[in-house]
Amino acid sequence: MKIAWIPLKYLKIADYNPREARSPEIIQAIIETYRKNGLVKPLLARKVSNTEYEVFDGGTRLEALQKINAEKAPCVVYEVSRKEAMKLAAIVHTNREDLTIAEKGKYVLRCINEGVWKNISEAAKDLGFSRQTIHEWIKEARIQELEATISKTKVIDKEVKKKLASFPKPARKKIVETITSIDNKMMEKV
Repeated sequence: MKIAWIPLKYLKIADYNPREARSPEIIQAIIETYRKNGLVKPLLARKVSNTEYEVFDGGTRLEALQKINAEKAPCVVYEVSRKEAMKLAAIVHTNREDLTIAEKGKYVLRCINEGVWKNISEAAKDLGFSRQTIHEWIKEARIQELEATISKTKVIDKEVKKKLASFPKPARKKIVETITSIDNKMMEKV
């Protein structure tokens, strides 16, 4: 790990950065702070090559700096594998209150699917949370996925979505396919 000022042209937001939405208001606040004080919290980045760095923490700050055409950004640079960077990103982001529970769950699932952790127990141990907490995050991510999949016109309440979220993925997928194929009038009768 080293600290360096990296030209913005070499920095990109990592595709495994857990944050899904960047607030325009926060971006503007970062811009104003930078303009007034010339300071911005360092980005966390993984060195991919001499001219490529993946930002796994600080994507919003990077976006703000790009908007004002800054030349460089302060970075804490890690020379680690993608999986190690994903684990670091998970550790940094899951301890933040501004990341939604669903975003945390979705990211933990992604890390498990990409081999960062073998299971929820490993994730819980590395992240410092209980297995139950990790399960709740994952359940919330599945509920959000169901809400996105089942259109708003379908009459399924939050409790049913919670129950569906606990089903194994193949069963959940089949149930969602069935529900989405039923017309609204029939669905209201069900």
